[in-house]
Amino acid sequence: MSAALIRVALLVPVLLAPGACGFVGDVDFDGVAVREHDGLVYADNVALRHVRWVMVDVPADAGALELASATRDIRVATAAPGMPGRLEAQLFSELEGDGSMSLARGRLEASSTAGGKVLVNGLRGTVPAGTPLALSNGSGAISAQFEHGLSGLHVKAGTGAVDAAGGPAGAIDVKSGTGDVSLADVAGERALISCGTGRLNVTRLKCTRLEVQTGTGSVGLKGLGAEALEIETGTADVRLEDCTLGTTRVKSGTGDVRLAGTNDLGAVSYELGTGNVRRESGP
Repeated sequence: MSAALIRVALLVPVLLAPGACGFVGDVDFDGVAVREHDGLVYADNVALRHVRWVMVDVPADAGALELASATRDIRVATAAPGMPGRLEAQLFSELEGDGSMSLARGRLEASSTAGGKVLVNGLRGTVPAGTPLALSNGSGAISAQFEHGLSGLHVKAGTGAVDAAGGPAGAIDVKSGTGDVSLADVAGERALISCGTGRLNVTRLKCTRLEVQTGTGSVGLKGLGAEALEIETGTADVRLEDCTLGTTRVKSGTGDVRLAGTNDLGAVSYELGTGNVRRESGP
């Protein structure tokens, strides 16, 4: 998989009170400033008033895929083993009916036939099993369901939630800004997970090594099996339940470590500032 993802960065995050007009701050989408206001998407301050879904076939031997969106959700799953994938991309355009879509070098590319602005923003569908998969989104959610397996999973999210589940995934790298992250029923190699303010919940992950970094978001690990676990947090609490580990290291500024169920943590090292280790009792 290419080391460089399509560049997606949230430049001006804006949080709204309930009932306020919908606004998503500027997202740097591979060099294009994308924003959304009251459901209308703008690219470099040009309104993209026309939207349609475009289908793109993904050959079974397509190789590594890098799929990205600026503000709309990404929802993908693996196709049956040996079968091709099929993606539907949401194509936004300045001019009605303008734009075409193609898969080139593992990336979806939109091009205009009339000289207008076009943008891929939102994806759904399937990818071939065994694919190295990279997903990135500025403010939309990311969902990856891969019961038939991947050979690598790389996720980068700005403010949207991340939900990944399903099967073998190879090396795992997940980075999230403010959105929650959920990882369930996954078997991997080394797993790296970084969260800013979002909560992290990992259930039944099997891997050689799990490294977690969080700012203020809580960390919940249940049924984790790993040779080594390393967690570093700012103010977040860490909860471990029914985990089987070779070594466990937790470093926290003010958060507590809570132990539930039956844990075998192996060689343990706690570096806690003002936090404590607490054992939960009862169901």
